[in-house]
Amino acid sequence: MVVLSPLHSETLHAVLDVDPDRLYVLDLQGRYTFFNEAARRSADGRRLELLLGRSPADGLPPELAAPVERMLAAALCGAPQLQQRLLPTPGAGGRLFDTSAVPMRDAQGLVVGILVRARDVTAEAAHREQLRRDAELQGRVAAIARAAATGVPTQAILDSVVQAAGALAGEGAAALLRRGRHGTVAAAVAGAGIVIRRGDRWTLAESPAAAEAIARRRAVVRPLPDALRVRPDLATSVAVPIRTRRRIWGALVAWPDTRPGAEDALVSSLRQLADIAGLALDVASSRRRLSSLALTDALTGLPNARAVRDQLAAEIAHARRHGRPLMLAEIDLDRFKLINDVHGHAAGDAALRAVGEALRSTARAGDVVGRMGGEEFVWIMRETGLADAVAAADRLRARIAACAPPGGAPVTASVGIAVLGDSDDADSLLAGADLAVYQAKADGRDV
Repeated sequence: MVVLSPLHSETLHAVLDVDPDRLYVLDLQGRYTFFNEAARRSADGRRLELLLGRSPADGLPPELAAPVERMLAAALCGAPQLQQRLLPTPGAGGRLFDTSAVPMRDAQGLVVGILVRARDVTAEAAHREQLRRDAELQGRVAAIARAAATGVPTQAILDSVVQAAGALAGEGAAALLRRGRHGTVAAAVAGAGIVIRRGDRWTLAESPAAAEAIARRRAVVRPLPDALRVRPDLATSVAVPIRTRRRIWGALVAWPDTRPGAEDALVSSLRQLADIAGLALDVASSRRRLSSLALTDALTGLPNARAVRDQLAAEIAHARRHGRPLMLAEIDLDRFKLINDVHGHAAGDAALRAVGEALRSTARAGDVVGRMGGEEFVWIMRETGLADAVAAADRLRARIAACAPPGGAPVTASVGIAVLGDSDDADSLLAGADLAVYQAKADGRDV
C-alpha cells in the first residue's frame, strides 16, 4: 500500500524518480497522471506525454486490454495485483515484464489512485530458459551415451540423436545425412511436414551446408534458397560434421525455426550430438569410452551426478555393513553467476575446472568426488569423523580460495556436511548436505 502525503505530487514523485523500475501513477479512473524517470528513459518522452489522461488499456487489442482492465479494477478495490506479461516492443519482438498494481491511499486510508510498477525480466527469463534447455540437452546426451554404451542398436541411437537435434530446432527439422559416393543418404529424420524421409538420397548440391561441413570438417550455417528448403518456412540450414575414428561419416543438419542470430548456440549443441553419433557408430571399439561419457562430467573430468549417486548408495551400504562412519560434503561456489556475468562464461568454466582440480587433489585415496551440476560439487568421505570432515572441508575452501583461474575471477565456496544416520539413504543424505550449504550461505558464505 502507498500512503500519500499532502505534498505527494512533489515528494512522492521525487521518490519514484529514483526507482530503477518503470513506475506509473494512475488516478481513480485508471488514467495516467505521472511517469517516473525510468519510464521516461525507456520510451520517447514526448510519446509518453501524449498518454497522460489515457488508460493503459487504450489502444490494446481486446485480449490484452481485458486483463489490464481487470488488474486495475481490482487495485482500485484495494487488492494489490501481480501479473507477468509479454509486451510488444518495436524492433525487438517483445519484452517480458513483472507488472504490479497497488492501491494508493491518503492519510485517511481512502484509495485515491494506483501505482503500477513494471520490471523488465526478459534477460532473467531468457537465462532460465537457456538453463532449462542446457539441462534438457545434457540429459538427452547422457541418455544417448548410456544407450550406446550398453549395446542399443546403432539405428536406434541415430534416431535418438536426430530427435534431440529436432528438439533443439524448435518447430523446425533435423536429419542425419550419411556420406556416400554419389551424395548423401538420410539415415534419420525428425520434423513434421518436411520433404526428406529416412533412406532418401540427396546429392551434395541439394544440401549445400552438409556438403560444406563434410568437405571442410567444420560447422556451417547457410541461408537456403526456396528451391532447397525442406519446408517453405525453414530458411536456414545448420550443419556439423560427424566424425568416426577414421573418417568424416556425414553431417548432422538442423533447419531451425529460431530467430536469426541464435545459430551459435545451436551449433554448440549440435556438435555435442554429432560427437555422440560418431562415437555410437564406433560402438564396437568405443564401448569403454561411451560408458565413461555416461558417468563423467565433460568440463571437469569428475564423476557426474549419476555416477555420484550410484557410488553414494554403494558407500552407504558399505558403511552400514562394516559399522563405519560416512560423511558427505556438498561444495557450492559463491556468487558463481556473478563470475559468468562479469568475467564471461570462459572464466566461469575455468573456475569450475580449477575447483574440480582442487577437490581432486584434496580428497584422499578412496574418497569419491564429483560434480552434481552447475556450481555444485560433492565429496564422499569414507571412515571419517565429523571433526576430521570439517578440517578437510576447511583445507578445501582454502585451496579453492587460492585458485587463480584464467580471467582473474576470485572464487570462494560454501561447504555443508551431512553425517550418515541410521535411516539415511542417498537422497536424504544429499538433502541434509544441501540444507547445510544453505545455512553456510546464510552465515556469510565461504564457510
